Amino acid sequence: MIIINKYSNLDTDNLEFLGSGTQGKVCKIDSQKCIKVFKKKQICSDEIETLVMEQMDLHFPRLYAFGRNYIIREYIDGIELDKYLSSNPLSENISPKLFNYMKQWIQIEMPFGKL
Repeated sequence: MIIINKYSNLDTDNLEFLGSGTQGKVCKIDSQKCIKVFKKKQICSDEIETLVMEQMDLHFPRLYAFGRNYIIREYIDGIELDKYLSSNPLSENISPKLFNYMKQWIQIEMPFGKL
């Protein structure tokens, strides 16, 4: 049982389990929030750093709270990109759109860089 005291005494055993992997496990808190509990504190710290830097970008989930080994972030219903691509390979129609989107994102994030 994992209890998160800093955020309303959340007990992850009483939350909807969404999945687990090499980094830890994810549970749904409600329709807008989920919690990710990490196995390693350094990986948690790295993810917090990334999310904090990207809070002004609408393409990243909102970060609500965090601790030494967990984050509470916006819950986004959908399929992970790698899982989607494993069953829906890129097509000639989608590949250029994805490339252009990535190119625009990189130019916004790194205005002095070129792709």
